[in-house]
Amino acid sequence: MLLSLLALQYFVIIAFTVQDLFIFFFCFEATMIPLIVMILRCGPTLRRVGAVKYIFVYMGLSGLLLFCSILYVYRFTGTSDLLILSFFPFPRAFQVKCAIMFTIAIGLKIPLYPFHLWLPLAHVEAPTAGSVVLAALLLKVGGYAFIKIPVTLFTWGVYQIQPFIIMCAFGGIIYVSLMAVMQLDLKKIIAYASISHMSLAIIGVCSFTIYGLSGGIILMISHGLTSAGLFILIGVLYDRYHTRLISDYGGLAQVMPLFSTLFFFFLWANMGFPGTLGFGGELGALVGIIETRQ
Repeated sequence: MLLSLLALQYFVIIAFTVQDLFIFFFCFEATMIPLIVMILRCGPTLRRVGAVKYIFVYMGLSGLLLFCSILYVYRFTGTSDLLILSFFPFPRAFQVKCAIMFTIAIGLKIPLYPFHLWLPLAHVEAPTAGSVVLAALLLKVGGYAFIKIPVTLFTWGVYQIQPFIIMCAFGGIIYVSLMAVMQLDLKKIIAYASISHMSLAIIGVCSFTIYGLSGGIILMISHGLTSAGLFILIGVLYDRYHTRLISDYGGLAQVMPLFSTLFFFFLWANMGFPGTLGFGGELGALVGIIETRQ
């Protein structure tokens, strides 16, 4: 477990700092390896094998499409340096193609609807540490990649497909919210809420306004903190009572009042209650998208 966390930290730091597309691709894909190892070695049930199969399929498709997209850019420009590419005069038709390919490839990692099926399974079968790093770090690497590559390099192309991205994100928010209401497993509820929050963050980034971009980034940071805290608290409950069903925790406040208060605070923060960091992020994302469609 410790070696997996150290390897994950190594790959995440490089992914956030590197300026070469091929090295970024390698680290971006390698971040999932420690998570898979943690699920296989420390997963609570035998269904962890099925969850890993889902992750392999979705991450394999994402990696293949991302590598082909980077190779397509490299063959057109002759370089994979992000600093050089940021000043390269890409044709508009080329920008649209690259925006579509990179958005789909990165959307599988964030994940955006309808590429979200692997995330609830991964969270349910992962140990507490795996769920924490998945929510707090790995999804944020996907959001960072979306801002770093398609939004920065192919701005015109992303603007052209903006309605489709927003439509998928809004559809995902509505769908996963309804799915979250139907769940009985605490981890699945937080997992579906993660998809909803990341979709709203991508909507803010796609608004191309200062309010939307700032709100999207703030929302990613807020989600990383609140969802990680909720997964830790759920892990504490599971270690004590060996169940994650909501129906088994009636009257928890009478037995663990301080714990219940802390849990309630994180739930408020996850809902974006006024006064929390998530409220500013969600408000900025919504204001940004309203401004850009006027």
